[in-house]
This record gives sequence, structure tokens and C-alpha cells, in this order.
Amino acid sequence: MELSIIIPVYNTEINILKRCLNSVLKLVNIKYEILLIDDGSDIEKCQKYKEYIQNIDCIRYIYKENGGVSSARNLGIDEAIGKYIMFVDSDDIIYAEEITREHLYSDKDIIFYNKKYITYNQEYMKKEIKKNTGNVEWTYIVRQIINNDSTFHEPWGKIIRLDFLRRWHIKFDINIIQGEDVIFNIEMLMCSPNLYYVDKYLYGYYLDFKTVNTRVVKFPSQMFENLKVVYYKKKQAIKKLECDDESILVASLKIYYLNKIFSFCISLCEGNNIETFNTVSDYIDELKYEKLKFGNKAKFYLIKRKRWYIIKIISKIRPIYFKCFKKNY
Repeated sequence: MELSIIIPVYNTEINILKRCLNSVLKLVNIKYEILLIDDGSDIEKCQKYKEYIQNIDCIRYIYKENGGVSSARNLGIDEAIGKYIMFVDSDDIIYAEEITREHLYSDKDIIFYNKKYITYNQEYMKKEIKKNTGNVEWTYIVRQIINNDSTFHEPWGKIIRLDFLRRWHIKFDINIIQGEDVIFNIEMLMCSPNLYYVDKYLYGYYLDFKTVNTRVVKFPSQMFENLKVVYYKKKQAIKKLECDDESILVASLKIYYLNKIFSFCISLCEGNNIETFNTVSDYIDELKYEKLKFGNKAKFYLIKRKRWYIIKIISKIRPIYFKCFKKNY
């Protein structure tokens, strides 16, 4: 078996799941299996899934009790028999024609591609890195992760050698609900993998702005704690580089951390969670106000001084900005 495609599903509407599966089933000239990991969906949904896939030989349906997407992906890693694995979310698609047998016989640890963001019936192309197809040093990708919030932060859009994951015992942290993807990727990178970049668009990610803030509103305290875990994991990756410009990278990381906290604060306004607001300022204690530029100083000041009414005004403006003006993701 050359490729195992791991698709966690939890109460996804059947028409959305069909769209995902049909995109994967367009793979040609490749020996593959699809592991549909049902993370405790309702009985009615389970029945629909089983009915749809019952005559599709390459799909293995595996039901488990609900434990979250990380536990579902981990089960997929355990069950996979392919040389490589690939993660696909049940509400997304892949452009299967971009995967070739040549890629699967390259003996690389990780092969990664570009992605498309699909929203409001439009597609936005996102190159993963600004390079041509070819080998890439893991140290380069770590730097990209530190300096760019959209590079190599997701598990999807990548084909990963299964024995590489098993040899290094790399799995998703089931205790993290935000940032588990980038932590998983950093764990891989810190094992110095052989990387190969394909300058083609493999993954189509359906972005719904209505759900962007859902987890922050529902689990505010855990989201801020998870963000801190991601921050320190990235600092650990910088240490692994053993580079001369470590202080510059750490400074860049702190700006990322501040911006992320500020973004979470804006999202919190939807839930009017004042209790969490009152503890947010503790998360920026290690940032140095005097070393920030004007825009970031303003964010720091608003958080530290708990000027939530101003942040709330900003939260009202942000959806308009995303919908009407932001064209790149």
C-alpha cells in the first residue's frame, strides 16, 4: 500500500462528506486506502456514512467514542498500512491529480504542497513557501513557522512517511484543542526530516468565518493556555536551530504571540466573557513594552490596561474587514 488517507469525521453532513470523499477517490495509478475515522457521530449520521461507502472497497470505516480530532487522527496513524499517510478534514477537498507515484517513491519524510482557501464562492491561492519544487531544509521551515502564521501550521496538504512518525513516536496531543496541528508539525521538524516541496495546489480548505471564533468563545481559558503552549513549543524549535540570530527570531515570535492574544481578545467580545478578560493581561508579562512598535504598543496597552470597551469596538469592525477587504490568507 502506497498511501493511507486519514479522514476524521464527526457529524459532518453527508453531502459535505461525499464532496470530500469524491475528491479523494479521483486518485489514479496509486495503491491507496481511505481510513474514515468516525469520532462518535450520531447514530443517524453513522448509518448514512455506512450506506454511502458500503460498496467502495478502498474505504475502511472505523468507529470510536468521541475524543476529539487529535485522538481520531492518532487512531488513523495506528491503523494505517500505507508507506505514506495524508490527513484530510471531512469538510475539505483535495486535488488528487497533483499526487503522483513519483512523489510516493521519493523516500522523503515529508512531501508538502500549496493550499487554496475557499470562501464566499471564491478561491484564494496560498503558496506554502516562496520556492520552486525541490528539497527544502527543515531549518528553513522552522524559520517560516516563526515568521509566518500560515506556513506549515496545518497537518493537511502534506504526505508524511508513516515509519518516520512511528520511529519518532510522533502523535497529536489530545489535551490541546487549539494549536495541536502546529505542535505536531514542530515535533516532526525537530526530528530533522527530509523535506520535499511540490509547487502545486493539493488541498482545498473551506473557510467559514462564522466558525472562526467558536472555540475561543466556548473555551476561552483553555484557548489562552493552549496558545501559551504553542508559544513555548516555538521557542523550543528556535533553540533547536542553534543559530546566531536567535534573539531576532524570539522577538518575532513575541510579536506573533501578542497579535494572537489580541485576536483572541477580539473573539472573546462575542461571548462577553469578562472573567477571562480580566486574566488575559497575565499572558503578556514577558513582553517588553518599550521594544514594541506603535501598533503593537497599542495592542499591549489595551490588553495590559484592560481597555475592553475599545477592543469591543474593534471586534465590531473586524468581520467587515475580513469579508470586504482581506484578500489573502
